[in-house]
Amino acid sequence: MSHPLSSPFVWLTVAVLVLGALPRASAAQPSETSRSWTPVQIALWNPIQTFGEGFSVNGLRLSAIVGANQDVTGLDLAGIVGLTQGNQTGLQFALYGEVGGDLTGWQIGGLAAEVDGRARGLQTAALYNSAGEGTGVQIAAVLNRAERMRGLQISLVNWTDELDGVQIGLININRKGWIPFFPLLNFGF
Repeated sequence: MSHPLSSPFVWLTVAVLVLGALPRASAAQPSETSRSWTPVQIALWNPIQTFGEGFSVNGLRLSAIVGANQDVTGLDLAGIVGLTQGNQTGLQFALYGEVGGDLTGWQIGGLAAEVDGRARGLQTAALYNSAGEGTGVQIAAVLNRAERMRGLQISLVNWTDELDGVQIGLININRKGWIPFFPLLNFGF
């Protein structure tokens, strides 16, 4: 049986992480402000990742602890935290997922999932989901929160300022609705 450190895969992984953590010369690498992109991002935690947080990922982002990038399109798998400063398209899976812009796709939060802008698709989390505007479905054990919701919310507590859809839960709040609070089932159209 060979020693685990003799594996070429282990050495390649270490090399990628070390090279990603080294400072980049401006002449050798494009500026992060130029919205450069990469097909694969591997991160231990930000800033120890193959490309800086200003890069967008079009493909696959794998983060052991925390990965942070501008935009992510594709598959985003994070051990603990997945941070996207701009827009997220595709699937994001993290213990805590945060999108600073818009989400199109499915966001799975082991504990929580948050979208500052518009969440189009499906948000699921063990504790809570949050979106500026939700279009689609939010499912959480404890709380769903959206400023404006178009679709379905299922949780113990569902809360929105404006609802065009259905809420199913113990406490359902639609602040601007004809029925602002109703247990078990609430709706607005």
